[in-house]
Amino acid sequence: MNVALIISLSGGGAERQLIELYEQGVFDKILTLESDCEYDLVPHSVVKMTELTKDSWIILKILYLPVYLIKLSVWCRRHGVKSITSFLARANIVNIFLNVLYMHTTIITERTNPMKSFESGFKRSQLKLIQALYSKADRVVVNSYALKSMYTTFFSMETRKIMVIQNGCNIKKIRSSFQDEISPNTNELRPLCICIGRFVKAKGHSELIDVFELVLKQRPDAHLVLVGAGPLEDQIKDKVTRKNLNQSIHFEGFNKTPFQLMYSADLMVVASHWEGFPNVILEAMACGTPVVSTNCETGPKEILAQSDACFEQDAQFTDCGVLVPCLNSKKNIETMSQAIVKCLNNKAILDKYSAEGLKRIEDFNIEHIKNKWVSLFGSMCR
Repeated sequence: MNVALIISLSGGGAERQLIELYEQGVFDKILTLESDCEYDLVPHSVVKMTELTKDSWIILKILYLPVYLIKLSVWCRRHGVKSITSFLARANIVNIFLNVLYMHTTIITERTNPMKSFESGFKRSQLKLIQALYSKADRVVVNSYALKSMYTTFFSMETRKIMVIQNGCNIKKIRSSFQDEISPNTNELRPLCICIGRFVKAKGHSELIDVFELVLKQRPDAHLVLVGAGPLEDQIKDKVTRKNLNQSIHFEGFNKTPFQLMYSADLMVVASHWEGFPNVILEAMACGTPVVSTNCETGPKEILAQSDACFEQDAQFTDCGVLVPCLNSKKNIETMSQAIVKCLNNKAILDKYSAEGLKRIEDFNIEHIKNKWVSLFGSMCR
């Protein structure tokens, strides 16, 4: 039995990708450390180890480590588990410690840039644990080649232990969700830009508001819809109100299947400071929606730029989308605003990237990605 282990199934890219892999038959069961779940799943597909939630006290979660380990070892013995594949850092750490109590094939996956995700506060201790423990796993799966380079360079991990399996996209499921009708809430919002992601620092929402303020000076008819939820949501809403942009920037809330909204948008905008391998870019391409994205350290360039172009200060109109520098300066904020305006003003650019995206997304078809996971499990059993 191959099982997956994750912190919870609250909304997020790693969670969505795991559910997709489970539905493809890659995993037999999903084990969660906490009880949050924002997805509709088949009964008994998920086993919750505790009733802790994302709002539980962090110290309590740390103290629960022995509880996680005991409950997991008992469950795995009872069900004859052969391998456990964990997603996200805390679940990865638990997976490695679990091998002391229950011998199994330990596969850990990393979905984001650890140098950015764990650079401050309490999370620095997680970075130290990653450095100490990850090399003890039987295999480390990362979702971009840039992440593989990062782990071999900064964490001195053996190259042979690290495998790249990029995120997959269920193209058929996405397209079936918007074939019947376009989301009625966006019919009058033209031109329409959309940004999908949790309201956390990494996603760059605050800087995106500054970008769109500049866009509106040239395209006052433009609209931006923000889809998601998270700890910084109220802060971003306050900023929109302070800038008097409520008529142009709209909040949609969390949506586990936002594909109709993507399909109806003229442009997908990704403002992330760091990523792993952004699902939203794949999903936008599957919907035929052009993408303007920051060229953060891992992810977007691997998807949008198939050629080895050099990316410096200016916007780059690449093979499959537009890449701009990360939004860490006023100049870069202006660069993204100009790229968005150029796209909205030029239907030929939008049409080109819509067509190229539809071609490119076939490289990430979930069937191809499923086969890579199956191949990995087969090689680990030999």
